[in-house]
This record gives sequence, structure tokens and C-alpha cells, in this order.
Amino acid sequence: MKARTLLLVFALFFATVAGAFAQTPIKDTAVLLVGAENVDGERSICSGVVVAPSRILTAKHCLNAAFIARTSDGRLHADLRVARIAPDSIDLLLIDVPGVVCPCAAVAQMLFVQEPVVASGYPDGVWTETTGQVFGLGRGPDYVFLVHSAPTAPGASGGGLWQLQSGRWVLVGINSALIEAGEYLWSLAVPHILFPNATQ
Repeated sequence: MKARTLLLVFALFFATVAGAFAQTPIKDTAVLLVGAENVDGERSICSGVVVAPSRILTAKHCLNAAFIARTSDGRLHADLRVARIAPDSIDLLLIDVPGVVCPCAAVAQMLFVQEPVVASGYPDGVWTETTGQVFGLGRGPDYVFLVHSAPTAPGASGGGLWQLQSGRWVLVGINSALIEAGEYLWSLAVPHILFPNATQ
């Protein structure tokens, strides 16, 4: 009974913030992740991408045991389990969600730098696609990020970074963070290739 009540609460929340799902090639694979209400009455929001049946790829910093997932077919999924966690310096998380089916993201085998990209996700629970381009790799002692100019915002973490290759949209990264450099605000995405076999 408690689980059914929780699902009803989440259903009402999704109906309020998500609206109707437009069926675009990118959005068909999109997932909205909403956490339980905290003591301040707020809910954490992240995004994700369906990469295989029962598999959602998102950002590791989005990890929340109370998440409910909404897929593009409008279904709610409460039985989320951690399938794999990337090493400490890699902000990627693979979630096992029984009942999630394709459409699944086409995963890129390469990335074209200084070519257009689309960042997708649910900032504030609202579906958004923004455009920009990848400028290169940001490197640290033990991490690598794709630095791109497609605007992102809180809630878009875990959403996909996409590039049009050979006439189809392919997933090249997972949105992770924002950095400020002088008067510019850059978005960071984690290359999915740092998490091999995520689609299996």
C-alpha cells in the first residue's frame, strides 16, 4: 500500500513538471529521475539515457536510493538498482531497471571535435535540448571531460550529449557539471567510452 501511494505521489509530480513527452529520436531514449521529497519539501532531479533493455546510464553524483524513473513511454519505474559504478574519478553510473525497454541510445564509436552537439536532459524537470559544440578534452590527474558549449543546468546532469553522425544521433557523453572560466560558462560531459560495456 505504501509503495502504491508513493507511486501515485510521483505520478502527480511528473504530470506537473514533465508535461507531455515529444517523440524525438533523442527524447525517445530519455529518462527523468526524481528523488524523494526532503525535509525542505524539495526533490532532487536528474536525467538519464536508456542504453540497453533494463539499463539506464546517468551521472554518478545523481545516485539516490529513492529515485523513481520516468521513461519516454510515460511509465514510472520504482525498482532501481545499481548495476555498475564507475571508478572514483569518473562521474558515470549504470542503473538496472527491470521493465525498461528500447528505444535505446545509439552509442558513438568516435567523437568529432568542433562539430555541433546537442545536450539533453530535464533541468527543473522540464525537457530541454540545447546546442553547442565540443571544444576538446579537459584533463586532470585522473579524469577526462568533454568541454562543450551547449548550455546545461541543474537537473540535466546524467542526460545525454549527442552528435549527428552519418544521419543519426549518437550518444557521445553524459552531462556532468558546469565550470566558469572568466566570462564564459562551459559544460562538462563524461565520455561514455570511459565506462566500457555499459550497454551490456
